[in-house]
Amino acid sequence: MSRGGGPISLPSADGPGGKITVWVAKFFATGAFLGYVPSLLSPSKKYTGAGFIGTAIGWALLPVLPASGLSQAGAITVACLAAAGAAHAAQKDFGTGDDPRIIIDETVGYFVSVAFLPRTLSVTLTAFVLFRALDTFKLPPIKAMEKLPGGLGIVGDDLAAGAAVNLILRLGRGVFGL
Repeated sequence: MSRGGGPISLPSADGPGGKITVWVAKFFATGAFLGYVPSLLSPSKKYTGAGFIGTAIGWALLPVLPASGLSQAGAITVACLAAAGAAHAAQKDFGTGDDPRIIIDETVGYFVSVAFLPRTLSVTLTAFVLFRALDTFKLPPIKAMEKLPGGLGIVGDDLAAGAAVNLILRLGRGVFGL
């Protein structure tokens, strides 16, 4: 496959058909455009509540995420790579950095927070609350991930927050039996 000029030509954001590519990227990056809703309702440009929606989408999609093993690792890896690509394309079209309408990063960050853990209500809800807290307050190691370029920076801090939550939950399961 090639971008323009080979036997199979994929549409590019810069060439013919680019509007379709950008629309698809924004569809996924904004959680089927649900990421637009809070920014329409909130005067704040930074704290719109859209991250809550992105995390809720992750929680709602858990039943379709493989429950364990290599299939779960593969699905999360593919989701993270696709999220970085979609976030990058949407960011370029929005003309901003980590635009609050982009919520796919919260979805995949939540997937990482519950990766290879039991899908009990106590685990998934605790992961939800902890992930929202770490994603909102961004402790220094997590915040540093935002400096990565493009979609990697948008998704990176959420993946780091998800990994921290996953570690906390593993420790909590050992101590408190979550």
